[in-house]
Amino acid sequence: MLTTIGLITASLAAFAAVECAPASAQNCSVGRLPCVYSVKFICGDQSANPNLQLPSEPPVKPGNYATAVNIHNFHQDQKAVILKRAVIANPENQPPGLGSRPRQVALGPGQAFEIDCSDIVTLFGPLTAPLPPFIKGFVELRSLPS
Repeated sequence: MLTTIGLITASLAAFAAVECAPASAQNCSVGRLPCVYSVKFICGDQSANPNLQLPSEPPVKPGNYATAVNIHNFHQDQKAVILKRAVIANPENQPPGLGSRPRQVALGPGQAFEIDCSDIVTLFGPLTAPLPPFIKGFVELRSLPS
């Protein structure tokens, strides 16, 4: 059986925890508000639903989805400290999605790391019920003073 693999990559090449370029009404320079980025993720197997009533559509086309979010501290002389967490985004007509506990990551000057679906799942820790086979939502990245 041929499996379709969808790969969605979100890159944040310009993310730094110490000094960030201003975004609309937010200034996240040193000594001010922290930088906060929310990056959409899609993880798991979206099966075909033969009971779907047209013209409705599933959240994504059937396939296996694997998001990879790349984080880079572009500063060459400063450490970046980041809190990462995941939040599942359910459709509006369903209960709000589950949010994970934050996990701290420190990046040295010029270093990078990747957050993939396996990492996103581990952010939720042990749960009373397993996550569904298909989840979508946001990875939240929040800078901390280093």
